[in-house]
Amino acid sequence: MDLLQEINETKQEWLNMQNVYNELQDPRLIDAVIYRMNAVERKYEYLLQLAKAEHLVNREIFVR
Repeated sequence: MDLLQEINETKQEWLNMQNVYNELQDPRLIDAVIYRMNAVERKYEYLLQLAKAEHLVNREIFVR
């Protein structure tokens, strides 16, 4: 998988986890969802740093 594809998939996963959190009905799952959302967010930030180091540009992702 190339870096831009991984960034896009991770971004989508992060957005999906935000939706899960917003629609959560069972308060017993809040901690698990927050943990997963934070983990995916950290992965996304890491991948963006890699893209920045490689000077990658995408229409949806611009990294200076």
